[in-house]
Amino acid sequence: MVTMPRPAALCAPPPAEPLAPGTQVVLDAEAVWLDATHLAGGTPFRILGLSEAGASLVRSWVTPTSLDDTPGHAGLARRLVDAGLAHPTFPSGASIDEVTVVVPVRDRAEELDALLGSLGGLAVVVVDDGSEDPTSIARIADAHGARLIRRETVGGPGAARNDGLCAVGTELVCFIDSDCRPPEGFVADLLPALADPRVALVAPRIRGGASSSLLGRFERACSPLDVGARPALVRPGGTTTFVPSACMLVRRSVGSPLFDEDLSGGEDVDLVWRLAEAGWSVRLDPTVVVQHPARPSLASWLSQRAFYGSTAAALADRHGDAIAPVGGSAYTVGAWVTTLLGWPVAGGVILAGGAAVLSRRLDGVVTQPAAAAARLMVRSSLVAGPTLARQIVRSYGPALLLLSLVSRRTRRATIVAGLLGALGRWWSSDSDLDPVRFTAISVADDAAYGVGLWRGVLRRGRAGALRPRLFLMRRSGGDGATGAEQP
Repeated sequence: MVTMPRPAALCAPPPAEPLAPGTQVVLDAEAVWLDATHLAGGTPFRILGLSEAGASLVRSWVTPTSLDDTPGHAGLARRLVDAGLAHPTFPSGASIDEVTVVVPVRDRAEELDALLGSLGGLAVVVVDDGSEDPTSIARIADAHGARLIRRETVGGPGAARNDGLCAVGTELVCFIDSDCRPPEGFVADLLPALADPRVALVAPRIRGGASSSLLGRFERACSPLDVGARPALVRPGGTTTFVPSACMLVRRSVGSPLFDEDLSGGEDVDLVWRLAEAGWSVRLDPTVVVQHPARPSLASWLSQRAFYGSTAAALADRHGDAIAPVGGSAYTVGAWVTTLLGWPVAGGVILAGGAAVLSRRLDGVVTQPAAAAARLMVRSSLVAGPTLARQIVRSYGPALLLLSLVSRRTRRATIVAGLLGALGRWWSSDSDLDPVRFTAISVADDAAYGVGLWRGVLRRGRAGALRPRLFLMRRSGGDGATGAEQP
């Protein structure tokens, strides 16, 4: 595989220090106790062995708990936070005077006016990325007291953000798109996450705005920019792999340029993964919700989804299989694929085989390895099923369509997988749409993404973005991992 050039590496974070007393910590909702002292979960998945006293303390973190100054507690909290097994809330953060807001814009004068009107009290830099009507942009920026930078040629949002970054004197920068609608005080609400000196970037949850249209109602529940409702440590290979650049708060000192200007899309994914490579933490704070409206027409909405799909090929050139459309345990994927193809007994055998292998690997690690392995394997497979079905259909849809013309089994499996993925998405969302209309829009969403994905792959002439990332058993990584393996 050919690796495309990337910007210079970002600087390294400071050494890990124990969390300060007064910091609240809460155990990740997906963490699972395998026995009295072994905790499984995190980003990426690991099995963490604890002392009896440590396990007792961590069990009390089911609800948010403030750290005291007991020796060892803050260090244990740091260990779990850096593993994605717990999430911190700091009592306070920097002042908003230490933040400059950078708004890239191109010919969205009305949206810009509305956004700037909601940013009172914040220093703002507007970067006009080659607007056809620069006078309107200049007038609105001046009316709101924002500094204006004018780019004569269109460079894209990444280039515009980089130019804005160069004009900023504060340590913290909030990038926000001109069509976003943030709540009052959103910057102040995001700031505490950066009280952790190892966190380079924090992002809010992005949701679709209120709308009465079908597309708007779907987007409200399933925006492609909405990466989850639970706090998360964001990194490749985790449950939350990126946060969108529609709104993010970043340390300027991590390096420059932040965004890869050679990418026409996906520059936010690239930034998050480069930060992870450098050792920084990136956090999602879903308690802060920023609205981002759906595209106004079906054609523009489908075009947006296809564009998102087309960005995967360039990301594969830079980051390899981190962008894999299907990833995870070969046992889980194999069990679901064989079941969808109409061989459920074979699927059960594959799953049982995976549990047996995992049990042997857990022998000597946990007290009841067979029970723990079965629990992990079944749990991960059930959770992964609808998402995996959707990933397969939206990533390999064109190939499945061709195979369906000659194979009734493939045709049936594709239909079942499409319905399973869409209905699973409907069930896990809070959409007010009925399952029939939701499924129809979801299938169109995935089909458009798949068209863009294959178009990007064919255009670049490399299939890295279509290559799955599967493993039989993978060593748990990270400090303090027991050496057990991931299902």
